[in-house]
Amino acid sequence: MSDHTILIVDDEQSVLDSLERLLELDFLVLKCLSGEEALVALSKNKHIPVIITDMRMPKMDGLQFIEKAREVAPQAYYIMLTGNQDIKTISEAVNKGRIFRFLVKPAEYDQLVEAIHEAINKYSYAEAENEFVQSTVTSSLALLGDVLKNGDAQVSVVVARLVRLWDVLRQQLKGEKRWESVLAGRLAYIGLTTLQQAYKNSLLEPSIPWDSRAFQAFKQLFAASSQVVSHIPRIDAVKKLLEIAANSKGKIDNITDGEIPLDQNNLGNLLAIAACYTLASRKADCNAIEVVKELFPDMPTHIISTLEKARGICIPTTQDSEPYPLNQLIADMVLAEDVITRTGRQVLARGDTLTTKLLEIMKDMPELPDTFLVSM
Repeated sequence: MSDHTILIVDDEQSVLDSLERLLELDFLVLKCLSGEEALVALSKNKHIPVIITDMRMPKMDGLQFIEKAREVAPQAYYIMLTGNQDIKTISEAVNKGRIFRFLVKPAEYDQLVEAIHEAINKYSYAEAENEFVQSTVTSSLALLGDVLKNGDAQVSVVVARLVRLWDVLRQQLKGEKRWESVLAGRLAYIGLTTLQQAYKNSLLEPSIPWDSRAFQAFKQLFAASSQVVSHIPRIDAVKKLLEIAANSKGKIDNITDGEIPLDQNNLGNLLAIAACYTLASRKADCNAIEVVKELFPDMPTHIISTLEKARGICIPTTQDSEPYPLNQLIADMVLAEDVITRTGRQVLARGDTLTTKLLEIMKDMPELPDTFLVSM
């Protein structure tokens, strides 16, 4: 028996039961009496390789169901069961690539099982290839992210800060740890390397107030990041998230009872909000929430409490921290208080993560305080 689950959709219980009896010795079978019910089932299990659906069903026919199902499970293979009267319509759908195979009812057992096995084999091959591509791309971009993080000291700080906030925020919203989402968080600030120095400083320097220049710089940031990422092959999903972030007004769609579905559009908007909040919250005398509200007028109000909760998890308290002299600081320690020079200038913010590059620069700054309150 295969360990793959197949989904069968038909509005007649007797047909569902008959197909289940026919296939249950070979496959795990999930049954649904309508397209609407099947879409709910798919939202809970997006990795079903084969979906078998009847053509003629009330409210939502087989083709309409497949159109919607492909948005949830684009990698699945769809088999249509149909009567002779629908063959022309279904043949056109097959030719357009929307359906893998159609079978005339009542389908023969051998014919149906052969089609399912062929679909599973294609699905498994595509999954393996996708995993290989993701692994290769992830490793390459992780290296690129590390180069970015260790190049400019202030960039390294905000990259580490955003990555931490982004991970916690997605966990709070019960989102999957999808590779494109993770990489988009790592590469969101890559556009900083292309901004004019004055704009770059307006975003990165804690002592420079968040002013009109910072607003302009942030609006350019994601467009620049998207442009840089566009030169890297096979990461269209990452580029798309950055493009959504570049044009974001903060709108989050399809919220139900406070639950936020983390589809591509919502992820892109949330990433833009998190990236802005990360930068603004490092600024001295800056109300980061007000900055976010101004930049993202369509943002739902309860996102604010989610952001603040995530930030509270990311930033250590003074009770959980200890003072260390400069020569005992190590990479990955997190600051539990702002770092103010002896001349009164803020150079680092509470919640910043120390990096190797940053520690090298700090050793050449005699105006720094004698000790630093940090958490491991």
